[in-house]
Amino acid sequence: MESINLAHTNDPETVSAAGGVEKKLYENGEGDDHLENSILYYQRSYYLLNNRYNGINLAMTLVYHATSNLVNSDHERIADLVFAQRTWKRVLYLCDRDWPIILTKETNDALLSQGTKESLDMQEYYDAQKFWITVNRAEASFGLGRFGDYKKYMDEAKKMPHPDWMWESFTDQLGKLKAELTKIGHFLEPTWKSPS
Repeated sequence: MESINLAHTNDPETVSAAGGVEKKLYENGEGDDHLENSILYYQRSYYLLNNRYNGINLAMTLVYHATSNLVNSDHERIADLVFAQRTWKRVLYLCDRDWPIILTKETNDALLSQGTKESLDMQEYYDAQKFWITVNRAEASFGLGRFGDYKKYMDEAKKMPHPDWMWESFTDQLGKLKAELTKIGHFLEPTWKSPS
């Protein structure tokens, strides 16, 4: 990754991909430097693209930061959690913005009625977008402690067409988020408590 000048590029797709690589390295125990890099890259791509994917992952890395060895005080943990909460709220806004756009595009897409491979690919695209919006809503609601909304969106997502890997990716991150928030949810007001 060093060969592509990540310190200076503002290409959002590049820094977003770098954020994902660094996040995975941190999750696999490769060190706190990877977490700091992941936060930096996700922040840049989130602010450049203003999208759900980078927002969800930025919030996750902030929660990781709050439970990491990089933080030396409860004030810093609270700051990370407040920033994560603000990011989840923004993700919910972005979901509300994106949902009608996808539905309108899908409704107006004349290609879908043609029964071609291209039309099947487009339907798969629309289904994937609706799935990701729904699970992004579920994850953001979970992080915010809005468990009624979380359950509603989980139930909706389960009914949507999606490949197994997408559900596994979502539930894997949700499990990690739950484990981290269980450790530090008492710093939030109101206290974040894991649903049973």
